[in-house]
Amino acid sequence: MKKFYFLVWYLFIVHGIFADQKVDEVWYDLIMMGKSIGYVHETVFNTKNGFATETQQKLTLRRGDTILSMEEISSVIENRLGQVVSFIREEKQGEMVRKTEGKTEGTYFNLTTTEGEIVTERKVKWEKRAIGPQKTKELLKNKIQNKEKEFEFLMFSVDYPNLVLPTKVTIDNTTNIELYGKKYAGNIISIEYINAGSLKSEMVVNQDGLLLKSYTKIGPITIETLLSDKSLQNRKLEQVTEIMESSFIKVGKIKNARNLKKAKWEMKFIDSLPTKIVSSSVQSVQKIGNGIFHISIDLDNSKIEQISSQELTLYLADSSYISTSDKEIQKLASSVHEKKDKSIIAEQLRQVVYNYIQKKNLSMGFASASQTVRSKEGDCTEHSVLLAALLRTSGIPSRVAVGVVYADQFLNQGNLMGYHMWTQGYINDRWVDLDASIDPKIPFDATHILFATAALESESGIEIQSEIFTYMNSIKLKKIE
Repeated sequence: MKKFYFLVWYLFIVHGIFADQKVDEVWYDLIMMGKSIGYVHETVFNTKNGFATETQQKLTLRRGDTILSMEEISSVIENRLGQVVSFIREEKQGEMVRKTEGKTEGTYFNLTTTEGEIVTERKVKWEKRAIGPQKTKELLKNKIQNKEKEFEFLMFSVDYPNLVLPTKVTIDNTTNIELYGKKYAGNIISIEYINAGSLKSEMVVNQDGLLLKSYTKIGPITIETLLSDKSLQNRKLEQVTEIMESSFIKVGKIKNARNLKKAKWEMKFIDSLPTKIVSSSVQSVQKIGNGIFHISIDLDNSKIEQISSQELTLYLADSSYISTSDKEIQKLASSVHEKKDKSIIAEQLRQVVYNYIQKKNLSMGFASASQTVRSKEGDCTEHSVLLAALLRTSGIPSRVAVGVVYADQFLNQGNLMGYHMWTQGYINDRWVDLDASIDPKIPFDATHILFATAALESESGIEIQSEIFTYMNSIKLKKIE
C-alpha cells in the first residue's frame, strides 16, 4: 500500500521558508494527529556573499506494526539577492542514506544524487527568480509590514524536477497565541503550493516573518509545527503515530476480485476536486454530477495512447529513483530469456521483481531502484520502481502509477481499498499495467483504480505523491457493475 514519505518533503518546504537569522537555534515540535512525532532544528549563518540555512528534521512514525525512523539534514546557500547557489541534503532511514547535492554552473544547476556507490547526475535550467529561505522570510516580513493581503512568488524547492515551486500567500488578521507557556503576537497567513496537488497550510508568523505555528491537512493526516525549545532533542516519544490505516477506504465484499477483468466504479468527492481525473489505455472517466464520477475499467479493451518523442525520452531516462546505469539493475534485467517480444519481456520482468524482493514488508520509506536491488526489501513502491528500472534498461519506456486497489484483508482490516503503487510499461502504443507486488500467478485486475502517473525524474519522487493529496480522505468508492 502507498506510504507517506511526502511528510518529510512537506516539512522541508515549510521550514525552508521560515528560518530566522536573528536566532542561533530555532526548534519546532512536530505534531501529527494530535501527537508528537519528532522535531525540526534550524540554524542560520551569515556567509561572505549571503546566508546558509541549515535544517535538521527527525521523526518517528508507524505503518501497521512497522516503526519508521527518518532523519533529514539540509543546508541551503543563497546569495544576497536570494538566489540559491548551492545545497546539500542527506536523508536517512535505517541503513538507507541518500545524499543530493546541487550547485550552479552558468545558467544551469548541476544535481548529483549519491546512494551507496551509485551516483546519478542531471542538469536543470537555473530559475533565478526562485528565492531561498532567507529571501522568502524577508519578502514575507515586508509584505506584513506594508499590510499587503496577497502575493505570489517562486520558491526554491529541491524536491521538484525544475527546483521551483510556485507559491501563493494570503495574509489575514493579527492574532495572539500561547505555545508551551509563552505568549506570541502574529499574523495568520494561508499558503497554497500551486503545483503540489491541493496542499495548503495555515500558519501564524510574527512581524519579523518567524514561523510560530503551522497547520496542514493532508488527506486524513493533520500536521502541526509549534515553536518550542532545545528540550525536544532528548525527548522520548511515549506513543508512535500510525499513518496508514486511517487512509483506507471501506467498500463491500468483492467476490473473486483478483480475477476481475471489467468493473465500473462510482467515485464521489466529499471535499475538494482534483484538477483532473486521469484516463488510461484501460480506464475511462465520465462525470455524472457535482463531484461524482463513474470510472470504467476494461482490461480486455485496451486503447492506443500516442506519446511524443519528448515523453518517450523521459520514460527511458536514467534518474536517481529509476536508474538504468546501475550495473546491478542491468545484471538483473539481463536475466530474462525473451529478447524480442516486449510483452513477454515485461511480464517476465514482473515475475523477476516479485521473486527477487524477498522481504515483503513496510519498513522502507521510499527506496530507489538502486537501493531495492541491493536490499531485496520493500512493499509496493519498491516493487514498482525496481520494475520500472528493469523495463527502461530493457528498452521499454516505463512510469509508476498510483491509485487504490482492493484487498480482502490488510493490517487486520477487511474489504477495503488501499493506496497503492504499480508500474506501467509502454508497449505496442499502449500503457500496460504491471503489478510486481502481486504473485506472478495472479493477473492484473480491475480493482486497480488509477489516480496519477509519473516518470520519477526528480530527486525526491514528490511529483507522484503530491498528485494524490486531493484524493486522500476525500472520496467514497463503490462498485456499481
